[in-house]
Order: sequence, then C-alpha cells, then structure tokens
Amino acid sequence: MYVLINAAVRGEVSFCLLTDQGTLHQQETYPGQNKDVITLLASFLSSQSLAPDAVSGIGVVEGIGGFTSTRIATLVANTFGYVHDLAVIGISEAVFADPSPDIVSAFAAATPGIPLHPAYSGEPNIRIKGQSSKEQ
Repeated sequence: MYVLINAAVRGEVSFCLLTDQGTLHQQETYPGQNKDVITLLASFLSSQSLAPDAVSGIGVVEGIGGFTSTRIATLVANTFGYVHDLAVIGISEAVFADPSPDIVSAFAAATPGIPLHPAYSGEPNIRIKGQSSKEQ
C-alpha cells in the first residue's frame, strides 16, 4: 500500500491510501494543523488496520500551500521513509486528488531511504514578533 499526504490546505490534513497497483483504496481528511501530521498519519494507518511496515512508499503534495506545512509533511514522510527504507516522492495536488496507477512507476523509480527535497510554493514568512514585514 502507498500513502499520500496533503497538508497544503490550512486547517486540515488529508491522506490517500493506494493499493499496490496504485488504485485508490481510501481517502480521509482530518481537521488539524501542520503540527499534527505525524499523529494524524498514525490515526489514519490505525483506522485502516495497517501496520507501518505494510506501507510500500509515501507521496507528499508539494509546490502548493504554506512553506511550514510542506516542510513538516516532508519531514514526516522522509523520517518514515528512512526508518522503513521506503521511497518518498513529491506529488502535485492534482495527483493527490485523482491518483492513477501510473504513480506506482514513480515509486519504483525512486530510491528507498533517500530523502525528498521538496518544491515550496514560496519563501518562508519569518517575522520578529511586534514588527511588520516592512520594518525588517
């Protein structure tokens, strides 16, 4: 089974579970913030009665959404992939919304255990408390 993570939408984290043939098995959206990705992933896998070692690869939506959300989702996927020696790939929001069996070849082409270096939608927005971005 393959797991896809989408943390690009503010206030929710979504997961897709794909079969080994790349067809959609289950999709769920949870209310939560980017900081909740790891606990929500554990809840999602548990709700599917799926042990972590049953996952064959992880895909992460990149290039859209907040910088921090992309960073955290990628960090969780990379850590999970490293620990379980899995392929981690970046995907578009369109692929997440409508996965096709072609995604299996993307996982097969990726090297397990090698971290994903995500594409971000923009620069991080870092501010000093009490100052506007113009004052920095």
